[in-house]
Amino acid sequence: MILQDLEKIKKSFINFKDNIFDEKKIVQIEKILIEISNDEKVSTEIKNAKYFGNELKSAAEDNNIEKREELLTDLYLLLHRYGAGYSSNEKKFMERSRGLKWLPGGLMPLVLGSYLMRSDFEFCDLGCGNGLQGFLMQALCPHKKTRQVEISESYLKSGNIFLNPLKIDKKKTSFENTDIKDFEMNDTDFVYMYRPARPMGEGAVLYKNLADKFFLNKKNFYLLSVADCFEPFIKGKYEKIYQNEFLSIFYFEK
Repeated sequence: MILQDLEKIKKSFINFKDNIFDEKKIVQIEKILIEISNDEKVSTEIKNAKYFGNELKSAAEDNNIEKREELLTDLYLLLHRYGAGYSSNEKKFMERSRGLKWLPGGLMPLVLGSYLMRSDFEFCDLGCGNGLQGFLMQALCPHKKTRQVEISESYLKSGNIFLNPLKIDKKKTSFENTDIKDFEMNDTDFVYMYRPARPMGEGAVLYKNLADKFFLNKKNFYLLSVADCFEPFIKGKYEKIYQNEFLSIFYFEK
């Protein structure tokens, strides 16, 4: 099954280099973002969301590829940034831990990762921001549970705004306001991570801590690491099942 899914990933990545809208899941995400932008609460809370959503819908109807790509990116970034902010203590923590803030992972990891997702999987986004990435994965490829882990309390709470337009059952998601080094794997089958810290000083300590957690975990799982700098810290056996210039996908088999 993994080999079949990897073939889909490779074919999908080729589409990103040509016309990304040849990738059906990008079109699906486009429709999802337009739906979010037209939600009454979202359009009230997030300035210009409805405007970008309507412009994107028009560009899609006109099949204006260049404009669609631009508007899709604009709308995604606008929604992704909603609620961004850190308290003074959270800022000090991020500086001390060499943490990186507000790095949008983009749509490519969602599409490529969705080919490995299963309906009975628990998915965990480490450093999720407002949770948009995890929610999009849930909408794109429904699964058992989405865990959202984030140190910024305000950022994390703001993600509730996406639950209603995406029609996501609250029982299928959890918001965990904590340092990602303190999260517990439990029954997680798929971990998503966009370079949470610089790999030096306290940042290196964080990666070593995560490497220990992954090593001790007793369950097979995938790790999708964007802008990867984690691999040198990995302990034990693992398989890098896919890599392009943007992300790496690892499989840990126990």
